[in-house]
Amino acid sequence: MKKAYAKEPETRVGGPSLQWLKEACKWSAVSVQKANLITVPVLLLQGEKDRVVTHEAQAVFCQRAPYCKGVTIKGAYHELFIEKDTMRQKAMSAILDFIAKI
Repeated sequence: MKKAYAKEPETRVGGPSLQWLKEACKWSAVSVQKANLITVPVLLLQGEKDRVVTHEAQAVFCQRAPYCKGVTIKGAYHELFIEKDTMRQKAMSAILDFIAKI
């Protein structure tokens, strides 16, 4: 990512705003509370070493959502699609497997 940003600085995005964080926290709580209302299959991917989103909240969400499958990518952090190729491939494989089964 650092090389890509150096080569194409206009692709760099800033960090989240305070309002974004406030809304994310609010709607994260609502999504867990109302997960039982979801009527479509959900695939929840999480990085084993994620320090942004709590594993416990994701587990509760998946337990409450009727058609939720949780997949943890070992060794991965928060942004699964800019991880090492092996972790990104595991995430993509989980997505493709999930789609093939619905």
